[in-house]
Amino acid sequence: MMRAAITATGYYLPPDVYPNAYFEQELDTTDAWIRSRTGIAARHFALGGGTSDLIVPAAARCLDARGISATAVDCIFRYDSKAED
Repeated sequence: MMRAAITATGYYLPPDVYPNAYFEQELDTTDAWIRSRTGIAARHFALGGGTSDLIVPAAARCLDARGISATAVDCIFRYDSKAED
């Protein structure tokens, strides 16, 4: 019987960062108001490009965390919490 296990994870944050100060300029709000309700201090936006621009660096980080090369991976599962049954 074949078994699978999650042995590492990876993530990537796009370089375009928008702190709450940006939204203070665009909306009638303050950094303190946003933080007190959401806990968010800044957001990373993926401007332009495609999904692979996010996935490839995340996958590389995952492989590095596990200490293996991409050729050692048999398959990749993508989890989508919003997928319909």
